[in-house]
Amino acid sequence: MQRNQERTHFWQASQLGGVELLHAHYVEQRFSPHVHSGYVITVIEQGGQRFRHRGSDHLAAVGSMVLINPDEVHTGSKAHEAGWSYRGCYLEAEQIRDVLNELELARGRLPTFPVSVLHDAEVARAFLRFPAWLGQSLHYVPVAVLSAIVVPGLLMPEGRLALSWDNAYLLAGLATIAIAAFSRHLLATILGGLVMFLLLRGILGQLPL
Repeated sequence: MQRNQERTHFWQASQLGGVELLHAHYVEQRFSPHVHSGYVITVIEQGGQRFRHRGSDHLAAVGSMVLINPDEVHTGSKAHEAGWSYRGCYLEAEQIRDVLNELELARGRLPTFPVSVLHDAEVARAFLRFPAWLGQSLHYVPVAVLSAIVVPGLLMPEGRLALSWDNAYLLAGLATIAIAAFSRHLLATILGGLVMFLLLRGILGQLPL
């Protein structure tokens, strides 16, 4: 994707019940105040984005995540002369409700993001692996091949063996396996695994302040 050209690639992941995904690069695009009916989760890959949300101005740099709840007014524009590139996931409220019901975690009101920008490169990196998992068609990947892809990332997240209780990748991976076995629901497994990874990094004191 060339930095001086605006491009978008939008598709729906049929494996996840029609979840909408976007890979885009914008330079001069300016998004006027607007809302989405569902949740918006994006990761900035290049450049930077400025946006107004919940009455405040925000800056999302490379490696940060933009988090928007349903029906929240927000804007969007470049924060870097070369624009910004990002990957996004758009989840309808009903899809989240189905996941919570599948995991027997529904409590009436849907959860909401407490912050507009999450500055955590590790969580962003985990989220960016999400489309790659889809591309590998998990329903059909043999166990041996899938293990070769996943296991090194869990046991050696920084390139060396880490069999300890402060390895959030390993703990979240084990939790994700349990979620998959319990729910047999791909979207619930992916979202549950990402949430567990974020929670574990918080519990282990690994979230950046």
